[in-house]
Amino acid sequence: LTVLSSRIHKLSKSVRDVLALASCFGAQFDKRALSAVRSVLNVDAVEEALEEAHRQEFVIQLGKTQYRFAHDFIQLTAYGLLPEYMELQSVHWTIGRILLDEKDLLKIDSIFFACVDNLNMADHESMNIDDKNLQEKLAKANHKAALKAISLSAFLPAIRYVEAGLAYLGGDPFKSHYNLAIEMYRLMASANYAAGKVDVSEVAAQTVINNVETLDEKLPSLLVILDCLHAKYDPDKLVQVGLNMLNSLGVHVARKPNQIQAQRDLQKMKAKLKKMSDDDILAIPLLEDPKKEAILQILDRLAMPIYQLEETRLYSLIVCHMVQVTLKHGISLRVSPYAFLLAGALIVAENGDIKEGYRLGNVAEKLERRTLQEGKHIITKASSFVAIMTKWWLEPLPNGLDLYVSTYQHAMKEGDCTLAFQSSVAYCVQYFYAGLPLGPLLKDVEKFCGQYLEYNQEFFFFCGSAVWQCLLNLMNKSENPASLEVGEIIDKRKAIDSSSKVGEGSIQAFQMMLSFYLGDLPKATEV
Repeated sequence: LTVLSSRIHKLSKSVRDVLALASCFGAQFDKRALSAVRSVLNVDAVEEALEEAHRQEFVIQLGKTQYRFAHDFIQLTAYGLLPEYMELQSVHWTIGRILLDEKDLLKIDSIFFACVDNLNMADHESMNIDDKNLQEKLAKANHKAALKAISLSAFLPAIRYVEAGLAYLGGDPFKSHYNLAIEMYRLMASANYAAGKVDVSEVAAQTVINNVETLDEKLPSLLVILDCLHAKYDPDKLVQVGLNMLNSLGVHVARKPNQIQAQRDLQKMKAKLKKMSDDDILAIPLLEDPKKEAILQILDRLAMPIYQLEETRLYSLIVCHMVQVTLKHGISLRVSPYAFLLAGALIVAENGDIKEGYRLGNVAEKLERRTLQEGKHIITKASSFVAIMTKWWLEPLPNGLDLYVSTYQHAMKEGDCTLAFQSSVAYCVQYFYAGLPLGPLLKDVEKFCGQYLEYNQEFFFFCGSAVWQCLLNLMNKSENPASLEVGEIIDKRKAIDSSSKVGEGSIQAFQMMLSFYLGDLPKATEV
């Protein structure tokens, strides 16, 4: 490193200045951006200097105009070449301000990010930014950067851009920049949720709810609140909040419906669906009413927690409402496929009509393919659960495993942790029952459960812990292989929340299978 530093310092001044300027962009930089800001260090021959730096292997050319430093130490040393009389924050600020006026260059994502990053590296207070128009321009630039970062699944950088944008707005942004503040805090909520910062996400969503004027403006943030409650597994509060939201939208669902109402709605739904062919359902036009879309998204978020709470009548009503809204008002590309899937599973469970349940599972798949025909790539819960809810009645269990994995991967990329983790849990359960070798599954379960905790998704850890402990027992890696009441993973689960009831049904199911596999038929029968 000493030799490398000596070589850098022996370069001509023009090459050193170009490297010093390039170091302000990070490990990679674009020659066009470098040329645009050459006045910062009074550099003239940018291209010639870069050619010399490239010839001496200090930089590597990645494309026609893209370069990167050959080693992190080279960038660090080059950064130290900036003149001592220049304030580093002033240098970054000047670079950012110059690029901010280069409209054509800002169309290039890498240069746009470099512009915003340099602006944000400056101390805003020391820069004395009193120009309100400039403050708004800088805030909007960070808002745009956050959107781009989220589209690239770069959620942590997106959070930093939103924080910087809000700092530029200062004071009470809801008073000075109402619409922009709403968008910024919504991004703050979604990016933090995708990054596993559930508490921060909930605070950001609640900030919007507390400061906006209409229900329509509150709805996106209320949906985030439901996601956060699901992640922290507060099902009772989630259900109550969700039902209150539905009530405010004109949909009245009792928390404790009676058996007659639940059965009546289920039979009406079944009869109506029986009369409709696959083509009839697929021909339903797309939903265009944003209020009805919001209703479906709330129902969607309520279904699984209510199922976990074993409130079977309420669960049945929720599913019936999802189907009813779809049939009456149109197909929601995001929710309706899942609605038909749940309807199919419910019909199998309540009426034993496997043929109809399987048909509706196939309809759900066809509806999901319709999202591609509409020019949208929306992966819904239907793609994740179609195998485990309806298809396994008539098809081999291993058939759906690849679908779970692809759904998990896509959902993680999109920042939809809930769908990603639902898919991974479904994958683990179906793999277990598929009769495949358990070694690979143990590695997958351990990885997934670690990720659930990393993202503060306790609900999914509780769901996955039963599979994990059962695998350890079956593979003779537990002190008490016959019981799922104790064990390394069960102890970890109790340490997180000893009172949680989530996943108890899974523990009982896997205890039954464990007892059966170990030849203890009386125990399996008892469970």
